Amino acid sequence: MQKIKFIAVFFRSYPALFYALFFLLGAGSYLYSAIFLYIFVFFIFLTILSLKNFKNIIFAILTFIFAIFYTSFFYSDVKKIQKPVQAKGIFKIDAIKDGNNFNSRYYIYKGELKTCKTKRKKYKNIPISIFSKSKLSANFLYKIDGLLVPKNDFSFYLKKYKIQKDKKIVSFVNLRYILKKKFQSLLKKSIFDKDAANFLYTLTTGENASSLLSYSFSKIGLQHVLAISGFHFSIFVLFFAFFLKLFIPKRYTYIILITIVTIYLLFVGPLISVQRAFIMIQMALIAPLINRRYFALNALGISMIIILLINPINISKIGFQLSFLSSFAILLAFPIIEKTLQKVITKRTYLEKQNLYPISFFADKLLTYLREALSLCFTVTIFILPVILYHFHKFSYLSFIYNLFIPFLVGIAILLVMLGFILHFTLPPIGFVINWINTYFTKLILKLITYPPASLEFYLRYKGISFEFVLIYLLIITILFAAIRYYFDKKNIPEYFYYL
Repeated sequence: MQKIKFIAVFFRSYPALFYALFFLLGAGSYLYSAIFLYIFVFFIFLTILSLKNFKNIIFAILTFIFAIFYTSFFYSDVKKIQKPVQAKGIFKIDAIKDGNNFNSRYYIYKGELKTCKTKRKKYKNIPISIFSKSKLSANFLYKIDGLLVPKNDFSFYLKKYKIQKDKKIVSFVNLRYILKKKFQSLLKKSIFDKDAANFLYTLTTGENASSLLSYSFSKIGLQHVLAISGFHFSIFVLFFAFFLKLFIPKRYTYIILITIVTIYLLFVGPLISVQRAFIMIQMALIAPLINRRYFALNALGISMIIILLINPINISKIGFQLSFLSSFAILLAFPIIEKTLQKVITKRTYLEKQNLYPISFFADKLLTYLREALSLCFTVTIFILPVILYHFHKFSYLSFIYNLFIPFLVGIAILLVMLGFILHFTLPPIGFVINWINTYFTKLILKLITYPPASLEFYLRYKGISFEFVLIYLLIITILFAAIRYYFDKKNIPEYFYYL
């Protein structure tokens, strides 16, 4: 029993993550059938045996049961519709996007059928998308009648439909769409290249303005760069924190940052990766205000519970899986892998750095970045590779190389966008120069991505990965790193490790 003590220690340190996993298991067991539960029963059994805390065990089991009943009560109907069926109901718009098809523009409306009726049954909370050339206002509910077609991720789309306004509601969706269009228009005027402007618009809003852009990034495994994530939020917070702390006391800086991040969330919209990053960053900002330490793994667990409470079907979305899995991988395994790579690329002490010549100091900084970038790539790849192969059946080897430097360049481009945007209104001449620099800098990034070396375009292709294999793999790799984390020599663990 002592050999599995590390599991108890790990989850005792991060209770929010522990209960979040049980909530995830409960929702997943209902949505994906009992096999999800069977695969993880060993993990549950091992955890319960090692905890030796009946309160935690009971609460974990109750969390698991609650997740099953919560999902079945509010979202059971998504499993019942297996084939296209004529339906009518009340549609609420949650998001508006632009679409293009052979120079023909249309709108994509995503939302829910709050109530839905077919000839035989009634349903509720059915997530759907509709495509229309007409502009609809999100400030209304709509009566809609059409052919409801199921997709693979518990979502649906409606075709051959008739739609009419029902009643007025209060919604931020229309205003968000208008603000994004105005921001896009401003970018196109400020950035002197259409492709560069579209790329920067995607980076800052999460809205993909070009199918070619999406294809270019997916070809070399960089889709995650286009999605708003903790990386983007961190740049956003660090940018404003740098200037605010020059003039404002630290405590008020945190309060202002909390407000700014909230406004940014309202502007971008409630995408899954955005919600996760928003919740975690808000907790990081609130912690010092109430004199509490911030533990990212606990924050990850809390964000998972909140997002699954909002909609348990999120578990089926690729964005949810990759966002949470990547974050979990970094928080769990990055310090271990980075410490291991220090044997190859040595980490110098503070005193050693002070005695370096300028060129040696620069070389040390470059090697430090390389070590950390390699560690990050190894960490994330180890965890998400089977998920990538399961969904897309291929993995680009180039992604490993490009991930060493493209995120860094993208971070600079985002900083220049924010700086150029502010200076455009405050100091227009300087803003013009910043935007001019960013135009050509962004064009360089796009050129690197759009025209990768043909001789290096190799892919790992495999279609035989099963859902069960992915779950077993993730279970084993998680237990392995949790064990290493526990048995690691504590004297050699980086100081920041204890805050993860």
